[in-house]
Amino acid sequence: MKKGILFIAIALMATTLHAQTNQPGCYASPKTIWVTGSAEMEIIPNEIFVQVNLRDYKQKGEDKISL
Repeated sequence: MKKGILFIAIALMATTLHAQTNQPGCYASPKTIWVTGSAEMEIIPNEIFVQVNLRDYKQKGEDKISL
């Protein structure tokens, strides 16, 4: 009984695996999808934030330079 079930299981697996193989010449042309594209969008901003930081600095051998 066990040998019969084992034989049937192996036979089903073999047929399933054989059906999944992709043999050369199976299709007239390979199934591929090519996608290309581009997009552009212009927007007009209604607010602009600008942050400016100024600091005093000191170079070697010189006095502190105030801004």
